[in-house]
Amino acid sequence: MAPTRTFLLVANRAIPTGQVPLDDLPASGGRFDLVARFVVQSLLTSHGVREDTEVILLFTNTPDEPKALKVRGDQVLGLRPDERTAASKLNQALGPVAMPVWQACGEGFASRSITLQALLDEVPGPVVLLDEAGEDLQDSSPVAPGTFVFGDDRGLTEEQHALVAGRAKHVASLGPVSLQADQAAVVVHNVLDRAGKR
Repeated sequence: MAPTRTFLLVANRAIPTGQVPLDDLPASGGRFDLVARFVVQSLLTSHGVREDTEVILLFTNTPDEPKALKVRGDQVLGLRPDERTAASKLNQALGPVAMPVWQACGEGFASRSITLQALLDEVPGPVVLLDEAGEDLQDSSPVAPGTFVFGDDRGLTEEQHALVAGRAKHVASLGPVSLQADQAAVVVHNVLDRAGKR
């Protein structure tokens, strides 16, 4: 099954060296724990994997061009619900040097060097920016395929926010309370699942 939901996390703090210590994901990893949980919550259900979903992680905390890692739910193997196992798999996938085009770096994983602007040009539309100031997602008729853009624990930078907002068809809110990216992923899935059953 080809993915119809794309969840894009802009990770401005996480360190994509492939060598993040598994016993110190929040500090040494620059909140790599959040990234690992985001992947788990975006792709796993109670008894399986969401084959209709792909996750793209854009790491900007790099010396050169940002590094993107794509994880496809219909291809990934061995993903477990704990963040340590997920972080280990992400470390392995982030080890190889990223090329200018997508290159496989594990079962269901691919990486490349790419800017946010270029990435937004190629992700499936419509693009939905998640922002507390937007319209409630349940009222904006969410549909798939589409790409939902999330920020990390500090959110998008002003420049990133403006760039995504300029490409977005919808600016959507998940409610009045700020959620972590992994929590927001679960809520988005729930809204889409319910919309698909109407």
